[in-house]
This record gives sequence, structure tokens and C-alpha cells, in this order.
Amino acid sequence: VDSSLTALNINKRAKFIVANDLSENGGLYFLKRQGWTIKNISNTTPSTIEKLIKKGANYLLITGKFPPYLASKYKLETTKNNVTIFKLD
Repeated sequence: VDSSLTALNINKRAKFIVANDLSENGGLYFLKRQGWTIKNISNTTPSTIEKLIKKGANYLLITGKFPPYLASKYKLETTKNNVTIFKLD
């Protein structure tokens, strides 16, 4: 996973929001990045994302389907193998 992020030129210091992560920081562990996890996609609301951006979030990684508003509000970096990454800043 780390090599995929490097291929996208994502800095190792970039902070992620990982949505649909049922584990306690498991997604962040495998990304080798710091950030926040959201267990359920329904909790991935605009206000939640904006609060985490203010705390330093740079990217949003979602597994599975994502709310349509995300594609119109944030830059889509990649979608591969049911994983989508948006750039937040």
C-alpha cells in the first residue's frame, strides 16, 4: 500500500481519514500514515470531514461505495480495487 501512495506522490507525512474502517486504526496502520478512522460510511458527513481537515487531514480513503457529493467537492486521486482516495486540501 505504501508504494501505491508513493506512486501517487503522497507525502509520508500526509494525514488520512480512513472511512469504512471496522478496525481500530487498522487502515492507518497498513497505510503507514497518521490520521483518523470512521467506522461507518454514513458517518462520513461534510461537517465531519471539514472538522478533520481543520485538524490536519489531507486525504480521504474510502473502501466501497462513497457518497456522490465527495466527487464534486474534493479532488479524486484514484479508484482501484474498491478503494477510493480523495485529496482534501
